[in-house]
Amino acid sequence: MLIFSCVSMSITSMVIIFSTNVWMYSALKFLIGFWRSSIGTCVLVLLTEKVSAEWRFRVGIVEYFTFTMGYMSLPGFAYINRNSSWKTLYLWSSIPAICYSVIAYLFVNESPRVPAAKVVLAMVAFFGACTAYNVFLIYIIELFPTCVRNTTTSLVRQAIVFGCIFCPFLISAGRKNNIFSYGVFGAVIMLSNFTLFCLPETIGIVLCDTMDQQEKKEIALCDAINQEKTGIASV
Repeated sequence: MLIFSCVSMSITSMVIIFSTNVWMYSALKFLIGFWRSSIGTCVLVLLTEKVSAEWRFRVGIVEYFTFTMGYMSLPGFAYINRNSSWKTLYLWSSIPAICYSVIAYLFVNESPRVPAAKVVLAMVAFFGACTAYNVFLIYIIELFPTCVRNTTTSLVRQAIVFGCIFCPFLISAGRKNNIFSYGVFGAVIMLSNFTLFCLPETIGIVLCDTMDQQEKKEIALCDAINQEKTGIASV
């Protein structure tokens, strides 16, 4: 989590120099703050877990001291780049995070509490996947008429089984690097979420038996939407 947050913050800081408007700049600044928010907590937890209770207070003070020194170094970066563009300042200030990530990857051991956290998160993800699967099948049943409902439901189940073929390979690759398992699964799920915005709503819609009934219902729905838009425009 620490390395991922540092690398993500650094990459976002580099990408922000390509901002073309204030909205893009604000969105990237939000991402930088989002990645930054977990770094201090992860560092403090890792440090306090590696030392005894006698040194825990001193180590915590040192962590906050170095955090303050990092903030105090920003005016120095600004002074060195005083004749350069703000983009150059962002570029130079993002490089230390990459160096820090390399050092953390080489010398920082994983927290003993992280495996337990991974197990809990895996259970939550599995519960969410099962819920989404059941809801999606019900949605498919409501979306298509009776004459093709069995076929479409079977195709959906076949698509899911086809996707499961790749799971063992991703899990095997994930033993060496989690990005090939958790990363791929998460990316596919996130991309699938965006496609849901293109699907029609089925709440309260009566199920049709034939394709003709389905087409008439869709035409009537489109006409109702157009009339509503026309009424709003006339007002």
